Amino acid sequence: ILLLRRVHHTTSFASAHVFPGGHIDREDGPLPPREDARVHEDGPAYRVGAIRECFEESGILLAKDPREADSLLLLRVDEGERDRGRKAVHDKEIGFKEWVGGLGGVPATDALHPFTRWLTPGNLPKRFSTQMYLYFLPLAHPGIPQTLHIPTSDGGVEHTEAQFLSAAAWLDLAKENKIILFPPQFFLLSVVGDFLKPVGTSGASETLQAQRDRLLEFAKTGDPTWGERCISPTPLKKEKGKGEVLIMALDEPGPELEGTDRKGDAERVIWVQFQGREGTSGLHVGWRRDAVGDELDDAENREYLDKKMTKRVGESVDESMQRALRGKRENLCNCQVDRNIDGGDGFGKITRVSIVNGEMFSPMTFFIYRAARYGRIADEEEQTCFNLSSSGFRRKAHTIIATPALRLPITKAKERDVKGSTEGKAREAVYKATKIDANGNVKSNGKATVEDLPEDDDMEAGPAPPPDEPDEIIDDEEGRFFGGGITSDTADVLDFIDKQDEGHDEQKPERIDAVWLRKLALNFERRISKNSELRAKFEDDPQKFMGSEADLDADIKALSILSEHPGLYGEFAKLGCVASLVSLLSHENTDIAIDAIEVINELTDEDVEAEQEQWDTVVDAMLEADLSSLLFDNITRLDETNESDRAGLYHILSILENLSSRSAISESVGKDTAFVPWLLKRIQHKETTVSQNKQYSAEILAILLQSSSLNRTKLIEADGLDILLQLLSPYRKRDPAKGTEEEEYVENLFDCVTCCVDEVGGKTKFLEAEGIELCLIMLREGKMSKPRALRLLDHALGGTAGAACCEKLVEAAGLKIIFSILMKKHDNQTTAHLLGILSSLLRSLPADSPPRIRLLAKFVEKDYEKIARTVHIRRDCANRVGA
Repeated sequence: ILLLRRVHHTTSFASAHVFPGGHIDREDGPLPPREDARVHEDGPAYRVGAIRECFEESGILLAKDPREADSLLLLRVDEGERDRGRKAVHDKEIGFKEWVGGLGGVPATDALHPFTRWLTPGNLPKRFSTQMYLYFLPLAHPGIPQTLHIPTSDGGVEHTEAQFLSAAAWLDLAKENKIILFPPQFFLLSVVGDFLKPVGTSGASETLQAQRDRLLEFAKTGDPTWGERCISPTPLKKEKGKGEVLIMALDEPGPELEGTDRKGDAERVIWVQFQGREGTSGLHVGWRRDAVGDELDDAENREYLDKKMTKRVGESVDESMQRALRGKRENLCNCQVDRNIDGGDGFGKITRVSIVNGEMFSPMTFFIYRAARYGRIADEEEQTCFNLSSSGFRRKAHTIIATPALRLPITKAKERDVKGSTEGKAREAVYKATKIDANGNVKSNGKATVEDLPEDDDMEAGPAPPPDEPDEIIDDEEGRFFGGGITSDTADVLDFIDKQDEGHDEQKPERIDAVWLRKLALNFERRISKNSELRAKFEDDPQKFMGSEADLDADIKALSILSEHPGLYGEFAKLGCVASLVSLLSHENTDIAIDAIEVINELTDEDVEAEQEQWDTVVDAMLEADLSSLLFDNITRLDETNESDRAGLYHILSILENLSSRSAISESVGKDTAFVPWLLKRIQHKETTVSQNKQYSAEILAILLQSSSLNRTKLIEADGLDILLQLLSPYRKRDPAKGTEEEEYVENLFDCVTCCVDEVGGKTKFLEAEGIELCLIMLREGKMSKPRALRLLDHALGGTAGAACCEKLVEAAGLKIIFSILMKKHDNQTTAHLLGILSSLLRSLPADSPPRIRLLAKFVEKDYEKIARTVHIRRDCANRVGA
């Protein structure tokens, strides 16, 4: 099974091992509108996109000669042409189908076998609909060059590794926490691993083919079949006594497909422990019946759960509901809702939910009210809930923001009405809208904060429950609650809600177009003006302007929806909103500036499906508003000991990476700002373990140096090369832990030095800093550093200015090391760098000079074995080119 290791800074599956794949391009083929359920069905665009992404990410070209339709053989393309095409397709210099057609081939779409579709859980901000396929590479065949099937990374653009291992091997690595797998990958590997197992060499082809046939037969079984199953993982329950281990159900097809006949896997579940940026752990696939027993069907268990979870939650719900339904921006209720195991009513722990867009969709209104007024709270150790989101397909949740939960004491005392009591009033006052620091800044990051009340076992929350034996019971026709009926007062409240909901179910979704954008822009500008005016008027009284600050914060975040509609970028820039957004980077409240930075990062992100012209329009407008300087100003005022500021710095670095896709911008960033010196300083910070921002700073520095000769010269003149070599020196014998931030940090340091030694001044500084000697030590004693040191020497010795480095290598006894590596077996890249070094030595060392004589003597010693080895390499390369 082929898996790729994602780069650490990507917004999706960071540092994880994933199957090859990615976004569908327009050139892959037409797709139905996003709101159309058919967009979640297999089709030509998905198949072409899967093959194109596999080629871009791994170099494996799944294409065939149309004249050999029945053949299992792939289209033969020499390695050089394949690499050039891979880069051209990725850079969109040529369409994938056009490039393959130019080779006389077509994408092998008919050999793809659909094997489930996955929709991102509805509570996550960024949503994807992903079609999975099985593709079997041809088994061993004497006429197929094996190099066609050797995966390679894309040079660190999206992935750093590409490798084939058995499904069992990948699963073992994940269980040992040596790699990161997310639930979809782990689940599919578990299913496929039941059929595809490692085999010996004897009769391997026949055994493998039999395994493949059984897997394909299995894919056609079930109701629905595995090719038609659609899975959107949903939390089923939290496992007791195991920290944050969740059991995820796989039976739901996702909110976009509710009401259709699409289904997931009702029999299996997956155990997972999410650990933020660190990925996942504790992954395990098992049977649903083993996870929940008969709770879904056993009436006695449902009755037991009903009795067990009887604590009412919510505070002043009636008033809150009425305010919400009138469209006011006030607290709805104190409840964050989770899906109960019987698929019915919600239960959750106390939290604050705010209306962001001024209104709430009617189905959500009733659902939240139901959970708030009659929701259940599980045992204390089970109080893990998830955001309730009204987001659409691949749309971030802009309707509701749920803040961190307040732990509610669970009392065993007799329930009583506390409404109007001292405890009840305290409960109503438990939340504060925002928090002010000593400098008068709003420190809420756009979210409400929570003040914990002292835990009092006698305190209860919310209105009293219906009495055990109510005087009047009204039938609960819709089965909204766990049974027991509802009182007449409750019925009146529900009738009020139903009246408010009448006619809303058919309400059309808001149309996002130029008219909508102008309204959004006008409101955004008003928020900025109002906040600025109140800040100036009440400079010494933050209470007077913090409300406008929270409103502005919410409006900034609402702009992120534009990343899903890049066609509006031009209008957004024309309205002047881009300049206004950039100006917020200088806001006195760093939280406001950080939010603006995050939105700018989203608008310029590589995942945005924008045409180049659309992207250029919004980026040019940002640069005209002095984005580069304002980003640098924020770097100097952010405090990385603060988590919010640390995240803000990460987003700034991400923006720099986005902008650097245009080399002209990279050069202007280095020329007009002090980013290069700052990055050089940041990567020198002493840290117990290399942090994410330190690693990312090294990566951005490498990107800026690769993009511009001016940036390289600027770093060289600042003695940056000497600093970089000092940072690399500890790794001459010690290897960083595999798969860590430190490993990528070291790789980026090597990239920075390699870029610099391509400059004439860089070669001089490299010699002065004893870079040749350091590389030779790494070649002798290093492991991870060895191939990178070899590449560095290849670049340092190259060019007309490399003669001094060549002489230094001979003088430092480097010939023995170089020729000893030459005589061993190694990969293609190592061979290329070795030949580059030898050709530079032969080209640059003066005739009859002692260094050249020593070089030639090495070739003829031991019965010309070095020459014989070189000839063998040459013949091997010629055979591969000829094939």
